Amino acid sequence: MSNSSYASNLIAAAQIFSSYSTYISFGLGLIGNILNILVFTNLNIFHHNRCAFYLIMESFFDIGQLSQNFANQVWQSTINGVQPVNVSLVWCKLRTILPQWFRLILSSIVCFAAIDQFLSTNPILYIRQLSSLKMARYQICFAACLCLLHTIPIAIYLQIRPVLGCIISNDGLIIYYSYAFYPIVNGLLPIFISSL
Repeated sequence: MSNSSYASNLIAAAQIFSSYSTYISFGLGLIGNILNILVFTNLNIFHHNRCAFYLIMESFFDIGQLSQNFANQVWQSTINGVQPVNVSLVWCKLRTILPQWFRLILSSIVCFAAIDQFLSTNPILYIRQLSSLKMARYQICFAACLCLLHTIPIAIYLQIRPVLGCIISNDGLIIYYSYAFYPIVNGLLPIFISSL
């Protein structure tokens, strides 16, 4: 067997695995997140619980992220030979902006929940009072708006190039995403905050 046929078989197997794993993770994730939402919204014990609120919000945004990922996979598999992101500028931008927005919000929610747990278990009364359901709602709204503002530059500078496809056309933004966004803002910073 030649190296080229081995590589093509390996690529085909990876594409099939990716397709099936997307369907399975979408199905299981959708079921799990809907169950989370139903349990935490219908049981009275969780109605004024901040942790339940964070889990409900995380489930909603996770459903959005799963749906967007599923839509990407379905659209790629229904159009033979043509990558939709290389044809439609709107899809190119949405395919890049939405996952980034969802990831940032989900990371923010995890950080807010960790900070809330720290505040609510603090022995100092004033610090414990900083944690409230009203504050949690404000935090989620603020994070959603801030994360949306963060995606505006990439929405402006994403373009479709004939050979390269859907790419960022600004060198400064490429440097920011390479050295600041992925390793720090979307990587180490949420891990550090939630661990601390």
